[in-house]
Formats: sequence, C-alpha cells, structure tokens
Amino acid sequence: MGFRGKNCAITLTGILAGYLLAMPVTLRADDASVGNSFSASEFRPGSVDLVAKQRLQVEAIEARYGPYDVRLKEALKGLGYRLRQEGEFEAASDAFKRALHISRVNEGLYNESQLAIVERLIEVDQQLARWDEVNDHFAYLEHLYKKLYKLDDPRLESGLRKVVAWHFDASNFNLNGNRLEHLRKAHGLLKLRLQSAELTLSGEDPLLDSLKRNIERSEYFLYLNSDIHRELSTDRRRAMRDRYLANID
Repeated sequence: MGFRGKNCAITLTGILAGYLLAMPVTLRADDASVGNSFSASEFRPGSVDLVAKQRLQVEAIEARYGPYDVRLKEALKGLGYRLRQEGEFEAASDAFKRALHISRVNEGLYNESQLAIVERLIEVDQQLARWDEVNDHFAYLEHLYKKLYKLDDPRLESGLRKVVAWHFDASNFNLNGNRLEHLRKAHGLLKLRLQSAELTLSGEDPLLDSLKRNIERSEYFLYLNSDIHRELSTDRRRAMRDRYLANID
C-alpha cells in the first residue's frame, strides 16, 4: 500500500485487511493531550497573489537547480500551505507529496523532516475525507517513528500516540470499513507504547496506568469480536431456545 501521487512512490508492507463487524466499538485515546492531532482546522481566506508568488518561487528554483534540488522542499511546503489556506486541497496534497519525495531523495529514506510533511498530508486528506489515503499516511508515519527512534526514546511513544488515536477514531466511526483491523492495530501499538513508556517514564507516571487500562479495553473488544465469542454466543442462544421449547411441550 503506498502514497498515491505522480512524484511519490512509497511502498509499505504489513497492512492487513480487516473484516467489518456489526458490533460498534468505542474506545478513547489514553490521555487528553492525544485526541486527534490532525482534526480539521479553520482556514482563513488567503490571497491568490500569495499562491502565485509561491508557485513562481518553486518554478524559479526548479529552473535554476533542477527538479530534485533540496531547496524545493521548503518552497513546496510553503506552496502546499498557501493552497490549503485557499481550500485547494488536491493541489496542496500534490505539493506536499512532491516535498516528501524530494526529502527522501536528498535527506535519506528515513529522516525527521518527513514527519511534518506527512502530518500535513494527513490534514489535507482528512479535509477531502479520503480515509484510505489517511490510513496510508498514518501507516507511513508509524513506519517512520519506528525507523527513527529506538524503544527507549520518548519520541517513539509520543509519536505513536497520534497513530493510536487515528486507529481508535477509524474504528469508532468505521471510517474506511476496516473497524476490526484498526482495533487490532491500536491494541498492538498500545502495547508497544507501554514498553517504551516503561523505559522512559517514572513508575508513578499516570500514563502507565492509562495505557494498561486501554490495553485491557482493546483486548475485551477484540474478544467480543472473536470467533470464540461468537460460537459461545450461538451455543447460549441454542440452549435458551431448547429450554424454551421444552417448557412449551
């Protein structure tokens, strides 16, 4: 599964297809600071002149230094920002995707400057309600955090909060039809966050208890959606039916 765009080809592996189940699942992020870091923000009307000026800057750099020069990264990010202000989300997405590609070409496949660009892509695709693309971006964001930071680096735990919050939201609202798969992903990432938190936080930090509670909740909901639970439920219903019929006789 990869980012869709003319200038960016990012391949991700390990994303499994989940099955949609009827039972609603409601979980929350484990601390108030998480929420959805990429909720739609209010956009102020900008000036078309600023967009045109930013385009000219991109074109000038490209004409002088070539289409992959590192200076284009910031110019394209600026263009994406201006386009987003104008509500031109599709064009903004293209600009951010190209900035991401140039970052990978010049600064390596995995570098910290990509994090902010991916977050901007998430914001834009949320505005367009392109949930499969949003999911792809969060999968890549998770991939980046795991590549950039070790388990004992607090930036890993704090970065993965955003990804867990997305999977909770996607599961709660069934945003792309893979409710159970999002719940599984959230559960796995909660356990990884707990491992990291235990290495980086004091034993009294309330986040540790919060993580443990959410792990228990996600385990419970996964059990409710398991084949074992469904089989037990079927057996119970059959037994109740048999008792009812016996009383009638």
